[in-house]
Amino acid sequence: MPYTMRCIFFLLLFVQSASAQTGHGVAPRKIYAISDVSTVPQFPGGDGALLGFLSDGIRLSKTANLTSGKVVTSFVVNPDGSLSDIEIIQGDSSLARQVREKLGRSPAWAPGTIDGLPVCVRMMIPVQFEFDMEAPSHVIRRIDSLDVGEGVRIKTEEIYRKAVPDLSFRIKKDKKKRKELIEALEAQFQVNISDDNTRSLKTAGDLAELIYRAQGGITMFSKSGFQGKVERLAGSRNDCAGGDCLNYPGSIIVPKGFIVTFYTKPKFKGDQLVVDARGQEVRINSFIDLQIKGSVRTTNEGIVWRESIRSIKIDGTQK
Repeated sequence: MPYTMRCIFFLLLFVQSASAQTGHGVAPRKIYAISDVSTVPQFPGGDGALLGFLSDGIRLSKTANLTSGKVVTSFVVNPDGSLSDIEIIQGDSSLARQVREKLGRSPAWAPGTIDGLPVCVRMMIPVQFEFDMEAPSHVIRRIDSLDVGEGVRIKTEEIYRKAVPDLSFRIKKDKKKRKELIEALEAQFQVNISDDNTRSLKTAGDLAELIYRAQGGITMFSKSGFQGKVERLAGSRNDCAGGDCLNYPGSIIVPKGFIVTFYTKPKFKGDQLVVDARGQEVRINSFIDLQIKGSVRTTNEGIVWRESIRSIKIDGTQK
């Protein structure tokens, strides 16, 4: 039986400028780079939706003998939003074929524009896959810090529309663009960054470091059994209002070295649910059928915690 694949949080957009012939005797069409256009092409729903589209249904044969795989693909987003010139630059042949077929069935993108007019734009996307085998750890494997940094740098360059040679680029002054950048990277790396953390970020490097550290921290899932939407929490949550927490968690993984306390009121007040992982990793398989025992304790066993979390305090560091 083949394994089901998931695409994990690694979407980098590179570009090149070129001209391509549309056919014999036909004048070449201009293909622009992202740096040349006013509006960057976008998959419907953004980067997170693209990752989901590419990963859904991708399968790996046992004979591939791999534990992870990277596929680098290049394509042109046309003025009508269709894709053409789809090429695989790098990747296992089976994965590459499936990714190419996926892109061939892609819904229409929002095209890139120059002065309001749609144009052809070449994009190059490397996607890192991790194999969902038996344990959720395969789904949530930590991405190398250099890859995180490069992902942050490229996304910063795209959103700020400026050359970003390194991560010292300052993101603090323009709050609107900083928010747009953080939201895009949250979807890309499946990290949930608190408002308090957001206000403290000064440079792209600060953001990259926060995202990298969050990958080794608390991981929450929207469904039981470590399924559904995945978010790694970057820091405590003083108030879960406004979507600053993963609403209605289904399951959670707390790595060794952490203590997580959930509260029924903002500002770390009210009844508590404590998950103590100082001695070993703790996995709560279901918040619907929550088992209060061992490393999991509460001040009130009558609370439906899946619906009652209003603030989250995270103490400790990963060991």
